[in-house]
Amino acid sequence: MKDLRILGLFIFVFSTSLFADYKVNYKLNPSAKIIPDSNLNYKKDELKEGDILIFLEDGGKIFKVVDTKGKEYKTEPATIEEAFEFLDISYSGDLKPSDIKKANYYFNGIGIVQSKSDKVFNIKLDNVILFDYDGNSSTKDDVITADGFINIFSNIDWKIDIEESSIKEIKFVNSVDQKSDFKINISTPIRIPVPFSKEFKLIEYEFNPVIIGPVVFTPILSVYAGFNVGVAGKIMININQKISGKYGAHYINGKWSGLTEVNDKSFKGFLSFIGADGWLKGYAGPKLKLNFYNTAAPYIEGFGYLKTQADLTSYKPFIVDWKLFGGVESNLGVSVKIFSLGMKDFEKKIWGWESLINQGTIGSKLPKDISVENINIEDENYESLNKKLVITFEKYLENK
Repeated sequence: MKDLRILGLFIFVFSTSLFADYKVNYKLNPSAKIIPDSNLNYKKDELKEGDILIFLEDGGKIFKVVDTKGKEYKTEPATIEEAFEFLDISYSGDLKPSDIKKANYYFNGIGIVQSKSDKVFNIKLDNVILFDYDGNSSTKDDVITADGFINIFSNIDWKIDIEESSIKEIKFVNSVDQKSDFKINISTPIRIPVPFSKEFKLIEYEFNPVIIGPVVFTPILSVYAGFNVGVAGKIMININQKISGKYGAHYINGKWSGLTEVNDKSFKGFLSFIGADGWLKGYAGPKLKLNFYNTAAPYIEGFGYLKTQADLTSYKPFIVDWKLFGGVESNLGVSVKIFSLGMKDFEKKIWGWESLINQGTIGSKLPKDISVENINIEDENYESLNKKLVITFEKYLENK
Protein backbone atom coordinates (compact mmCIF):
# COMPACT_ATOMS: atom_id res chain seq x y z
CA MET A 1 0.00 0.00 0.00
CA LYS A 2 1.36 3.40 -0.97
CA ASP A 3 2.34 5.84 1.76
CA LEU A 4 2.10 3.12 4.41
CA ARG A 5 3.87 4.29 7.54
CA ILE A 6 5.57 1.67 9.69
CA LEU A 7 5.53 3.16 13.13
CA GLY A 8 8.86 3.37 14.94
CA LEU A 9 7.44 4.66 18.21
CA PHE A 10 6.70 1.88 20.73
CA ILE A 11 5.89 3.28 24.17
CA PHE A 12 5.09 0.65 26.81
CA VAL A 13 4.00 1.73 30.22
CA PHE A 14 4.08 -1.50 32.20
CA SER A 15 6.91 -3.98 32.55
CA THR A 16 5.05 -6.95 31.07
CA SER A 17 5.55 -5.33 27.71
CA LEU A 18 9.27 -5.90 27.88
CA PHE A 19 8.49 -9.57 27.30
CA ALA A 20 5.58 -9.04 24.91
CA ASP A 21 5.42 -9.73 21.19
CA TYR A 22 3.87 -6.98 19.13
CA LYS A 23 3.75 -5.34 15.74
CA VAL A 24 1.99 -2.35 14.24
CA ASN A 25 1.68 -0.96 10.71
CA TYR A 26 -0.76 1.85 10.08
CA LYS A 27 -1.89 4.73 7.94
CA LEU A 28 -4.04 7.46 9.42
CA ASN A 29 -7.05 8.84 7.68
CA PRO A 30 -6.25 12.31 6.27
CA SER A 31 -8.37 14.02 8.94
CA ALA A 32 -6.78 12.17 11.89
CA LYS A 33 -4.14 13.63 14.22
CA ILE A 34 -2.15 11.88 16.97
CA ILE A 35 -1.89 13.91 20.17
CA PRO A 36 0.65 12.28 22.51
CA ASP A 37 0.23 14.93 25.24
CA SER A 38 -3.29 15.65 26.50
CA ASN A 39 -2.11 19.09 27.63
CA LEU A 40 -1.27 20.00 24.07
CA ASN A 41 -3.95 22.48 23.00
CA TYR A 42 -4.66 22.98 19.34
CA LYS A 43 -5.46 26.49 18.30
CA LYS A 44 -9.00 26.85 17.13
CA ASP A 45 -7.95 27.88 13.63
CA GLU A 46 -5.89 24.66 13.35
CA LEU A 47 -9.00 22.47 13.60
CA LYS A 48 -11.97 21.96 11.35
CA GLU A 49 -15.17 19.99 11.64
CA GLY A 50 -14.61 16.30 10.93
CA ASP A 51 -11.06 16.17 12.31
CA ILE A 52 -10.28 13.03 14.36
CA LEU A 53 -8.10 13.51 17.46
CA ILE A 54 -6.26 10.48 18.87
CA PHE A 55 -5.13 11.12 22.47
CA LEU A 56 -2.58 8.69 23.93
CA GLU A 57 -2.39 9.73 27.59
CA ASP A 58 -4.41 8.33 30.51
CA GLY A 59 -5.71 5.29 28.65
CA GLY A 60 -6.37 7.13 25.40
CA LYS A 61 -9.38 8.71 23.69
CA ILE A 62 -10.57 9.13 20.11
CA PHE A 63 -12.70 12.21 19.38
CA LYS A 64 -14.27 13.76 16.33
CA VAL A 65 -14.48 17.56 16.08
CA VAL A 66 -18.14 18.42 15.45
CA ASP A 67 -18.20 22.20 16.00
CA THR A 68 -15.59 24.96 15.85
CA LYS A 69 -17.93 27.96 15.88
CA GLY A 70 -17.80 28.69 19.61
CA LYS A 71 -14.92 29.85 21.75
CA GLU A 72 -13.78 26.23 22.09
CA TYR A 73 -14.22 23.36 19.67
CA LYS A 74 -16.76 20.64 20.52
CA THR A 75 -16.15 16.90 20.11
CA GLU A 76 -17.92 13.55 20.28
CA PRO A 77 -16.54 9.98 20.56
CA ALA A 78 -15.20 8.47 17.33
CA THR A 79 -14.30 4.90 16.28
CA ILE A 80 -11.04 3.25 15.30
CA GLU A 81 -12.30 2.95 11.72
CA GLU A 82 -12.72 6.73 11.52
CA ALA A 83 -9.14 7.23 12.69
CA PHE A 84 -7.29 4.71 10.50
CA GLU A 85 -7.32 4.04 6.81
CA PHE A 86 -5.07 1.03 7.40
CA LEU A 87 -4.15 -0.71 10.64
CA ASP A 88 -2.41 -4.05 11.12
CA ILE A 89 -1.65 -4.48 14.81
CA SER A 90 -1.13 -7.46 17.13
CA TYR A 91 -0.02 -7.99 20.72
CA SER A 92 0.77 -10.96 22.94
CA GLY A 93 1.94 -10.71 26.55
CA ASP A 94 1.51 -11.96 30.12
CA LEU A 95 -0.24 -10.07 32.88
CA LYS A 96 1.83 -9.55 36.03
CA PRO A 97 0.92 -8.47 39.57
CA SER A 98 3.69 -5.85 39.47
CA ASP A 99 1.84 -4.07 36.64
CA ILE A 100 -1.35 -3.45 38.61
CA LYS A 101 -2.34 0.22 38.61
CA LYS A 102 -5.38 -0.08 40.84
CA ALA A 103 -6.77 -2.97 42.89
CA ASN A 104 -10.31 -3.22 44.25
CA TYR A 105 -11.05 -5.85 46.92
CA TYR A 106 -14.79 -6.11 47.43
CA PHE A 107 -14.82 -8.12 50.67
CA ASN A 108 -12.78 -8.10 53.85
CA GLY A 109 -10.32 -10.98 54.06
CA ILE A 110 -9.27 -10.99 50.38
CA GLY A 111 -5.72 -10.17 49.33
CA ILE A 112 -2.90 -11.08 46.99
CA VAL A 113 0.14 -12.90 48.40
CA GLN A 114 3.57 -13.39 46.91
CA SER A 115 3.98 -16.27 44.49
CA LYS A 116 7.05 -18.14 43.28
CA SER A 117 6.34 -16.80 39.78
CA ASP A 118 6.09 -13.07 39.03
CA LYS A 119 3.35 -13.91 36.49
CA VAL A 120 0.95 -15.68 38.85
CA PHE A 121 -1.83 -14.01 40.82
CA ASN A 122 -2.02 -15.85 44.13
CA ILE A 123 -5.26 -14.71 45.75
CA LYS A 124 -6.04 -15.65 49.35
CA LEU A 125 -9.54 -15.82 50.86
CA ASP A 126 -9.51 -15.72 54.67
CA ASN A 127 -12.93 -16.20 56.30
CA VAL A 128 -14.57 -13.95 53.72
CA ILE A 129 -18.25 -13.25 54.41
CA LEU A 130 -19.75 -13.18 50.94
CA PHE A 131 -23.41 -12.94 51.88
CA ASP A 132 -25.55 -12.34 54.97
CA TYR A 133 -29.19 -13.12 54.26
CA ASP A 134 -30.77 -10.95 56.97
CA GLY A 135 -27.99 -8.34 57.12
CA ASN A 136 -27.57 -8.93 60.85
CA SER A 137 -23.94 -9.73 61.73
CA SER A 138 -24.97 -11.24 65.07
CA THR A 139 -26.81 -14.15 63.39
CA LYS A 140 -24.51 -16.81 62.02
CA ASP A 141 -26.96 -19.33 60.57
CA ASP A 142 -27.68 -17.45 57.36
CA VAL A 143 -24.25 -16.48 56.05
CA ILE A 144 -22.03 -17.63 53.19
CA THR A 145 -18.28 -17.65 53.77
CA ALA A 146 -15.23 -18.55 51.68
CA ASP A 147 -11.68 -19.66 52.55
CA GLY A 148 -8.74 -20.79 50.45
CA PHE A 149 -6.65 -19.83 47.42
CA ILE A 150 -7.26 -19.03 43.76
CA ASN A 151 -4.16 -18.97 41.52
CA ILE A 152 -4.35 -17.46 38.02
CA PHE A 153 -1.90 -17.06 35.15
CA SER A 154 -3.20 -15.00 32.22
CA ASN A 155 -1.77 -14.32 28.76
CA ILE A 156 -3.56 -11.98 26.36
CA ASP A 157 -3.29 -12.20 22.58
CA TRP A 158 -5.16 -9.89 20.22
CA LYS A 159 -5.06 -8.40 16.73
CA ILE A 160 -6.96 -5.80 14.70
CA ASP A 161 -6.95 -5.54 10.91
CA ILE A 162 -8.41 -2.46 9.19
CA GLU A 163 -8.31 -1.93 5.42
CA GLU A 164 -9.77 1.04 3.55
CA SER A 165 -11.24 2.35 6.83
CA SER A 166 -13.20 -0.85 7.37
CA ILE A 167 -12.59 -3.51 10.03
CA LYS A 168 -11.76 -6.85 8.41
CA GLU A 169 -10.72 -8.86 11.46
CA ILE A 170 -10.60 -8.64 15.25
CA LYS A 171 -9.25 -11.48 17.36
CA PHE A 172 -8.99 -11.61 21.11
CA VAL A 173 -7.77 -14.65 23.11
CA ASN A 174 -7.13 -15.11 26.83
CA SER A 175 -4.94 -18.10 27.73
CA VAL A 176 -5.54 -19.04 31.37
CA ASP A 177 -4.03 -21.48 33.84
CA GLN A 178 -6.26 -21.56 36.90
CA LYS A 179 -5.82 -23.51 40.13
CA SER A 180 -8.42 -23.24 42.87
CA ASP A 181 -8.47 -24.74 46.33
CA PHE A 182 -11.16 -23.07 48.37
CA LYS A 183 -14.27 -23.78 50.41
CA ILE A 184 -17.67 -22.09 50.30
CA ASN A 185 -19.74 -22.61 53.44
CA ILE A 186 -23.47 -21.98 53.09
CA SER A 187 -25.77 -21.98 56.11
CA THR A 188 -29.32 -21.75 54.79
CA PRO A 189 -32.20 -22.00 57.27
CA ILE A 190 -35.46 -23.34 55.92
CA ARG A 191 -36.86 -19.79 55.86
CA ILE A 192 -34.50 -18.86 53.01
CA PRO A 193 -36.33 -19.56 49.75
CA VAL A 194 -34.78 -22.09 47.41
CA PRO A 195 -33.67 -22.28 44.72
CA PHE A 196 -31.45 -19.19 44.82
CA SER A 197 -28.21 -18.07 43.16
CA LYS A 198 -25.51 -15.57 43.99
CA GLU A 199 -22.40 -14.42 42.14
CA PHE A 200 -19.70 -12.28 43.72
CA LYS A 201 -16.98 -10.16 42.20
CA LEU A 202 -14.12 -10.78 44.60
CA ILE A 203 -11.38 -8.65 43.05
CA GLU A 204 -10.78 -6.32 40.14
CA TYR A 205 -7.28 -5.41 38.96
CA GLU A 206 -6.82 -2.54 36.53
CA PHE A 207 -3.40 -2.55 34.85
CA ASN A 208 -1.33 0.28 33.50
CA PRO A 209 -2.37 1.31 29.97
CA VAL A 210 -0.24 -0.09 27.14
CA ILE A 211 0.60 2.12 24.18
CA ILE A 212 1.61 0.46 20.92
CA GLY A 213 2.20 3.24 18.46
CA PRO A 214 -1.15 5.07 18.14
CA VAL A 215 -3.21 2.32 19.83
CA VAL A 216 -3.87 2.32 23.60
CA PHE A 217 -5.46 -0.50 25.58
CA THR A 218 -5.94 -1.26 29.28
CA PRO A 219 -6.32 -4.82 30.63
CA ILE A 220 -8.76 -5.35 33.53
CA LEU A 221 -8.76 -8.70 35.34
CA SER A 222 -11.56 -9.66 37.73
CA VAL A 223 -12.12 -12.81 39.79
CA TYR A 224 -15.62 -14.14 40.49
CA ALA A 225 -17.07 -16.87 42.68
CA GLY A 226 -20.65 -18.03 42.90
CA PHE A 227 -23.13 -20.76 43.59
CA ASN A 228 -26.57 -22.08 42.66
CA VAL A 229 -28.49 -23.75 45.47
CA GLY A 230 -31.65 -25.84 45.19
CA VAL A 231 -31.55 -27.45 48.63
CA ALA A 232 -32.00 -25.99 52.11
CA GLY A 233 -29.71 -26.82 54.97
CA LYS A 234 -26.03 -26.42 55.85
CA ILE A 235 -23.79 -26.84 52.82
CA MET A 236 -20.03 -26.87 52.25
CA ILE A 237 -18.46 -26.89 48.79
CA ASN A 238 -14.75 -27.67 48.54
CA ILE A 239 -13.49 -26.88 45.03
CA ASN A 240 -10.02 -28.12 44.15
CA GLN A 241 -9.50 -27.82 40.42
CA LYS A 242 -6.94 -27.22 37.71
CA ILE A 243 -7.92 -25.83 34.32
CA SER A 244 -5.71 -24.80 31.43
CA GLY A 245 -7.43 -23.33 28.41
CA LYS A 246 -7.90 -20.59 25.85
CA TYR A 247 -11.06 -18.53 25.46
CA GLY A 248 -11.61 -15.85 22.88
CA ALA A 249 -13.61 -13.96 20.28
CA HIS A 250 -13.07 -13.74 16.54
CA TYR A 251 -14.66 -11.25 14.13
CA ILE A 252 -14.13 -12.02 10.44
CA ASN A 253 -16.28 -11.81 7.33
CA GLY A 254 -18.74 -9.62 9.21
CA LYS A 255 -19.54 -12.18 11.94
CA TRP A 256 -18.52 -12.81 15.55
CA SER A 257 -17.70 -16.30 16.79
CA GLY A 258 -16.31 -17.77 20.00
CA LEU A 259 -13.01 -19.61 20.42
CA THR A 260 -12.42 -22.24 23.11
CA GLU A 261 -9.64 -24.76 23.64
CA VAL A 262 -9.30 -26.51 27.01
CA ASN A 263 -6.09 -28.52 27.21
CA ASP A 264 -6.18 -29.78 30.78
CA LYS A 265 -8.90 -30.12 33.42
CA SER A 266 -9.00 -32.01 36.68
CA PHE A 267 -11.15 -31.85 39.78
CA LYS A 268 -10.91 -32.92 43.39
CA GLY A 269 -13.05 -31.93 46.33
CA PHE A 270 -16.31 -32.66 48.05
CA LEU A 271 -19.76 -31.28 48.66
CA SER A 272 -21.32 -31.78 52.06
CA PHE A 273 -24.98 -31.00 52.74
CA ILE A 274 -27.84 -31.59 55.11
CA GLY A 275 -30.96 -32.08 53.08
CA ALA A 276 -32.52 -34.85 51.11
CA ASP A 277 -33.38 -33.67 47.69
CA GLY A 278 -32.09 -30.93 45.40
CA TRP A 279 -28.87 -29.67 43.86
CA LEU A 280 -26.03 -27.27 44.43
CA LYS A 281 -23.22 -25.87 42.31
CA GLY A 282 -20.10 -23.89 43.22
CA TYR A 283 -17.75 -22.18 40.80
CA ALA A 284 -14.90 -19.68 40.51
CA GLY A 285 -12.80 -18.12 37.77
CA PRO A 286 -11.37 -15.03 36.07
CA LYS A 287 -12.92 -12.48 33.74
CA LEU A 288 -10.58 -10.50 31.48
CA LYS A 289 -11.67 -7.29 29.79
CA LEU A 290 -9.71 -5.08 27.40
CA ASN A 291 -10.56 -1.39 27.19
CA PHE A 292 -9.37 0.32 24.01
CA TYR A 293 -9.06 4.11 24.36
CA ASN A 294 -10.96 3.96 27.69
CA THR A 295 -13.94 2.33 25.99
CA ALA A 296 -15.10 -1.14 26.99
CA ALA A 297 -14.36 -3.64 24.25
CA PRO A 298 -14.11 -7.45 24.53
CA TYR A 299 -14.36 -9.56 27.68
CA ILE A 300 -13.98 -13.28 28.23
CA GLU A 301 -14.62 -15.38 31.33
CA GLY A 302 -14.03 -19.05 32.11
CA PHE A 303 -15.24 -20.90 35.20
CA GLY A 304 -14.63 -24.34 36.60
CA TYR A 305 -17.31 -25.81 38.83
CA LEU A 306 -18.51 -28.75 40.91
CA LYS A 307 -22.20 -29.65 40.99
CA THR A 308 -24.14 -32.28 42.87
CA GLN A 309 -27.64 -33.65 42.40
CA ALA A 310 -29.57 -35.60 45.04
CA ASP A 311 -32.87 -37.28 44.10
CA LEU A 312 -35.11 -38.54 46.87
CA THR A 313 -36.54 -41.76 45.44
CA SER A 314 -38.22 -43.14 48.55
CA TYR A 315 -39.45 -41.79 51.89
CA LYS A 316 -39.80 -45.15 53.66
CA PRO A 317 -37.23 -46.59 53.45
CA PHE A 318 -35.25 -43.38 53.04
CA ILE A 319 -33.29 -43.66 49.76
CA VAL A 320 -31.47 -40.88 47.87
CA ASP A 321 -29.61 -41.26 44.58
CA TRP A 322 -26.76 -38.76 44.16
CA LYS A 323 -24.47 -37.69 41.32
CA LEU A 324 -21.45 -35.41 41.31
CA PHE A 325 -20.35 -33.49 38.20
CA GLY A 326 -17.29 -31.44 37.29
CA GLY A 327 -17.41 -28.91 34.49
CA VAL A 328 -16.07 -25.85 32.73
CA GLU A 329 -17.99 -23.06 31.00
CA SER A 330 -16.94 -19.86 29.26
CA ASN A 331 -18.80 -16.70 28.27
CA LEU A 332 -17.91 -13.93 25.88
CA GLY A 333 -19.02 -10.39 25.24
CA VAL A 334 -17.89 -7.51 23.04
CA SER A 335 -18.95 -3.87 23.22
CA VAL A 336 -18.20 -2.43 19.81
CA LYS A 337 -18.58 1.31 20.36
CA ILE A 338 -14.88 1.93 19.78
CA PHE A 339 -14.68 -0.34 16.73
CA SER A 340 -17.53 0.41 14.35
CA LEU A 341 -20.81 2.24 14.26
CA GLY A 342 -22.20 -0.56 12.09
CA MET A 343 -21.39 -3.48 14.41
CA LYS A 344 -23.67 -4.96 17.05
CA ASP A 345 -22.65 -5.93 20.56
CA PHE A 346 -21.91 -9.63 20.90
CA GLU A 347 -22.54 -11.62 24.07
CA LYS A 348 -23.11 -15.34 24.55
CA LYS A 349 -22.06 -18.53 26.26
CA ILE A 350 -19.47 -19.99 23.92
CA TRP A 351 -18.55 -23.30 25.47
CA GLY A 352 -19.54 -25.77 28.16
CA TRP A 353 -18.18 -29.13 29.27
CA GLU A 354 -19.54 -31.34 32.03
CA SER A 355 -18.70 -34.86 33.13
CA LEU A 356 -20.03 -37.27 35.73
CA ILE A 357 -17.33 -37.73 38.37
CA ASN A 358 -19.00 -39.98 40.89
CA GLN A 359 -22.42 -41.31 41.88
CA GLY A 360 -24.07 -43.56 44.40
CA THR A 361 -27.09 -44.34 46.57
CA ILE A 362 -27.66 -43.36 50.18
CA GLY A 363 -29.59 -45.74 52.40
CA SER A 364 -30.91 -44.64 55.78
CA LYS A 365 -29.11 -41.31 56.06
CA LEU A 366 -27.16 -38.76 54.05
CA PRO A 367 -23.36 -39.03 53.94
CA LYS A 368 -21.19 -36.42 55.58
CA ASP A 369 -19.36 -35.81 52.37
CA ILE A 370 -18.80 -37.06 48.84
CA SER A 371 -15.11 -37.40 48.02
CA VAL A 372 -13.71 -37.13 44.51
CA GLU A 373 -10.35 -37.94 42.96
CA ASN A 374 -8.74 -36.54 39.81
CA ILE A 375 -10.69 -37.49 36.73
CA ASN A 376 -9.87 -38.31 33.16
CA ILE A 377 -13.20 -39.11 31.57
CA GLU A 378 -14.52 -38.62 28.07
CA ASP A 379 -16.95 -35.74 27.79
CA GLU A 380 -20.50 -36.49 28.89
CA ASN A 381 -23.29 -33.94 28.66
CA TYR A 382 -26.12 -33.70 31.16
CA GLU A 383 -29.26 -31.60 31.13
CA SER A 384 -30.05 -29.05 33.83
CA LEU A 385 -31.59 -30.40 37.01
CA ASN A 386 -35.36 -30.40 37.45
CA LYS A 387 -36.47 -27.68 39.85
CA LYS A 388 -39.35 -29.92 40.99
CA LEU A 389 -36.78 -31.58 43.23
CA VAL A 390 -37.16 -28.65 45.61
CA ILE A 391 -40.90 -29.27 45.91
CA THR A 392 -40.17 -32.92 46.66
CA PHE A 393 -37.71 -31.88 49.35
CA GLU A 394 -40.29 -29.60 51.00
CA LYS A 395 -42.76 -32.48 51.11
CA TYR A 396 -40.07 -34.61 52.73
CA LEU A 397 -39.61 -31.98 55.48
CA GLU A 398 -43.35 -31.94 56.15
CA ASN A 399 -43.33 -35.70 56.73
CA LYS A 400 -40.26 -35.83 58.99
